Amino acid sequence: DPEGRGGQQDAARDRAGPFSRSRCRSASRVRVQRVLSPAGRESWTVIGDDHRPVSPVESFLAWLEHIERSPNTVRAYAMDLKTYWTFLQATGTDWDRVTLERMASSPRGCASRPVT
Repeated sequence: DPEGRGGQQDAARDRAGPFSRSRCRSASRVRVQRVLSPAGRESWTVIGDDHRPVSPVESFLAWLEHIERSPNTVRAYAMDLKTYWTFLQATGTDWDRVTLERMASSPRGCASRPVT
């Protein structure tokens, strides 16, 4: 790097650790997918690395549909749960073994927007 910034950028990336946004994005292929029911009702799901719906997330989103939440509400939850699932994958944490300490270790690490 002619301006000598390459080392500084590498050091900054290393300080960010496993929670940096770029590492969270590259660590996961989780995505939100629009789906239509046979009756034509719009909903959303979260698709995991295995190209299948993420089971615990799908159960929650199905419950939201069951209690007749709007598709926009289901989509909003799906987007947030995708971010959460990406965080879990980036930290190697099973969804049913999350601790408060793990969540507090980097509350903004994989977030798509700042936590206030």
